Amino acid sequence: MKIKLMALLTFISVHAFAQTVVTTTPTYPTQTDQITIIFDVTNATHPNKIAGYFGNVYAHTGVTISTNGGAPQRWQKVKGNWGENTIQPQLTFIGPNKYQITINNSRSFYQVTDASQKITELCFVLRSSDGTKQTEDIFVQLFSPGIGVIINSPTVNLFFGDPMRSPVFVSAGGTVPISVATSELGTKTKSITLFINNIQKALSSTNTLSFTFNANDYSGGKNEIKIIASDTANVKDSSKFVIMRNP
Repeated sequence: MKIKLMALLTFISVHAFAQTVVTTTPTYPTQTDQITIIFDVTNATHPNKIAGYFGNVYAHTGVTISTNGGAPQRWQKVKGNWGENTIQPQLTFIGPNKYQITINNSRSFYQVTDASQKITELCFVLRSSDGTKQTEDIFVQLFSPGIGVIINSPTVNLFFGDPMRSPVFVSAGGTVPISVATSELGTKTKSITLFINNIQKALSSTNTLSFTFNANDYSGGKNEIKIIASDTANVKDSSKFVIMRNP
């Protein structure tokens, strides 16, 4: 099983989502795993598009670090500078618009030696050898041992820890499909529970849950969606986002 992650454009006020598709092995990589990453840049959205390029491709890459539970900081421990082909890693061409890189241990590769620092993402921009063609920023999530909540749909940006930074909008009469899964690293899922405005709406005893938000069933304005996952040892993880119902 492999997970596909969509690269996220975070430098504009409306959270538009780019279309570089990223596949990782293992499905839920940790910061000490050997991670193989495949990038499909067919629909990469940077104006200087790299799709259709057949020369050497390099990774401008760093990590997102959280220190002692503090706010995460993106693009730390960057490998070299833009265009340094002797320092920045070259990717392997595996097919039209598809490139692969393997990182044996993220902490070693990016030289994160402070034990208080946790790597939560790998940051990438794929570029041509002369630096004139590139992708948008790509962020590959890393996971911690235990159980974790993954929101597959709708597409929301949870990086800032504030659900109102990335609300989902729906008009009267509309619907929002909600699809949730759990990452299981050394554990098994006992249940996933979905709440809307603190009222339980769905319960699953597997590692996936699906629910459809029908706008006409809820009031206009803010509706908070919260998902709580519990493993067999009753350890929990949770995540939440907001659906704004337009009048």
